[in-house]
Amino acid sequence: MVVGPAAFSLGWGLDVYVPAIPHVMEDFQTNQRSIQLTFGMFMLFCGLGQVVFGPLSDHFGRRSIAIISGLLFTFGSALCALAQNVETLVLSRIIEATGKIVIAIPCIS
Repeated sequence: MVVGPAAFSLGWGLDVYVPAIPHVMEDFQTNQRSIQLTFGMFMLFCGLGQVVFGPLSDHFGRRSIAIISGLLFTFGSALCALAQNVETLVLSRIIEATGKIVIAIPCIS
């Protein structure tokens, strides 16, 4: 039941965010480069998260890591919604990406 949504959560997070970039630029009154940084950091930390948290989930168990990452993803998503500036949005997307990829690791393996 949980595996299905977790498996496609990475793609959903990207597919929903990319078309919204012009609106996010307008809301934060910033340039495209700053907003694309949120996308780039998201992808970077998704890649790094697999390398770091894959072995951790093997060692400590997938269930406990999945619970912690779900909380991390929820926290990052809430921060994204409450972000007042681009810097906070970038940090929030990093936290969100880390939580999202860790949720997806047990589904991939």
